Amino acid sequence: MMEHFLRFVMIPAAIAPLCLLVARKRPATAGALAVATLFIGLLFTLPYLYEYHTSPFPEPPWDPVFNAAVFNSDIFSLLMTVGVYIAGVCASFFALRSLPEKCQGVWQCLLLLVVAGLCGAVTARDFFTMFVFSEAAGAALCALLAFDGSHYGVEAAVKYYIPGLPAGALVLLGNALLMFYAGGTGFKSVAAAVKASVAAPAPLAVILGLLACGYMIKAALAPFHAWKADSCQGAGAPAAAVLSGAAVAAAGLYPLIRVAMALRALYPAHSGDCVGPAIMLFGMLSVLVGVLGAFAQRNLRRMLAFAAVSQYGMAALAAGIGTQYAFSGAIYQMFNTMFCMTALFLLAGIVERWAGACDLRRLGGLEARIPLVAVPFAVLLLSLAGMPPFSGFWAKLFIMSALWKEGCRLYVCLSLLSSGILLLCFARTITGAFSGRAEVPRASAQANDAWLSLPSVLLALLAVAAGLYFPSLFTLFVFSAAGVKL
Repeated sequence: MMEHFLRFVMIPAAIAPLCLLVARKRPATAGALAVATLFIGLLFTLPYLYEYHTSPFPEPPWDPVFNAAVFNSDIFSLLMTVGVYIAGVCASFFALRSLPEKCQGVWQCLLLLVVAGLCGAVTARDFFTMFVFSEAAGAALCALLAFDGSHYGVEAAVKYYIPGLPAGALVLLGNALLMFYAGGTGFKSVAAAVKASVAAPAPLAVILGLLACGYMIKAALAPFHAWKADSCQGAGAPAAAVLSGAAVAAAGLYPLIRVAMALRALYPAHSGDCVGPAIMLFGMLSVLVGVLGAFAQRNLRRMLAFAAVSQYGMAALAAGIGTQYAFSGAIYQMFNTMFCMTALFLLAGIVERWAGACDLRRLGGLEARIPLVAVPFAVLLLSLAGMPPFSGFWAKLFIMSALWKEGCRLYVCLSLLSSGILLLCFARTITGAFSGRAEVPRASAQANDAWLSLPSVLLALLAVAAGLYFPSLFTLFVFSAAGVKL
């Protein structure tokens, strides 16, 4: 069983150097090789979803040194693997069509390493292995952000890297204390420690709190969010899409939800827990700061980055509640945000390529000129805002219901208010950028490749389908993923 999930890590890692070799003779072929690798890897994950969405996963082999299963999976981590591959395919295809041929080999190699690292993080069965692979993915992503060598690209990479240092230190410290307290960093060791600590949970709660702090920084939750907008603005469009989509979700929010699941077992009666409410508080703060920041922005990319902070904050808010109902909303919200942000940053790249700028005050009339951008852009923004019948509506409905059920009336009111502000912000963006008279001179426009819109169009259709077929998706996958145990 272990080797089945290890292939999702090893295949992109093995093809990455091959892209460099192929690029020496055929640069375009290197890009096509990366796209094919990620697409085939995505196809390989689908049978596992069908086979294991209801059946229990077999007991994994354990590493005698760390008392941890290095690689295995449950339905939650398998869904994350699918999400990482989908985001990787979209970014790789966009880069294949938009970047110069001479750049294909190195860029696609770095992307494959990012995908391999993120897949290693989400299929790991211990916190230390998760940390190692997320750091490896972060190093490759830094190179990806600074790939063009421009001042803005290097600044984006530095601002992404610097917050990762204290985040990594907190997670590493938490792993060291877990090794000392629980005898290992594996999920099985943590589960055993949780079971033994129910009567006196404070020491383990402090350790889990350290891990949660590190992962909140990685997830760019407020007040640790300042780097997010700068990094997304300065990097290239496909790199920004990977950062705001798969990287933040897999390296930040996914492990944060895993920590919240451990807290659910540590405090089964929800009494005495201070880490879960702290996660909720930081999540709510992220929602408010994100929507207000997005409303104040006039740059398209910065607006999307702040919107991502708010939407990932909504998922963290739900995770802090600690019920299976709330985890269902958190997971659905995380996936909706990951796919929407991946598509939106790619579409923002097309807008910037066509109009020569991302300043909302200089855009207008794009609906008539690039309809393949305008329509999916509107669909994805409405999904993020939680409008029916898109997938974001169901995610927020579950989160609001879970908050109301737990008596968090203030959080419900603030969440509804933030959703209204975000909807106004998105309506202003749609009417300002895509309707009305174009203010950008025609001479600044570049020829637009219609194929660049394909990944975003497919992700927009996915947002529609995930909304229309929510009951089936929820029954088959989401509720099962929310009920997994360490």
